Amino acid sequence: MRVNKIFSLVGEYVKTTIIDGGGHMGNVVSIVADNVSLSGFTVRNSTGSGIDLVAMGCTVSGNVAMKCYSGIGLDHSIGTASLTML
Repeated sequence: MRVNKIFSLVGEYVKTTIIDGGGHMGNVVSIVADNVSLSGFTVRNSTGSGIDLVAMGCTVSGNVAMKCYSGIGLDHSIGTASLTML
């Protein structure tokens, strides 16, 4: 999933709100727009990052990454407000 617009994505419950990469190569979620919020998701099953940030001023909190090469990638992400993974 590629997020290229400014908005907030809020999962209902981290254990049941799942974004599944299906084992494909690459990242599960790539955030390329500034000032995006992503919280309350389990991201899983990729050969890349669960969440990849290529943006500024984003808030990523209360997420879980499973079966990914890395939980979160911070490529050129300056001034990210908050990063927490459960």
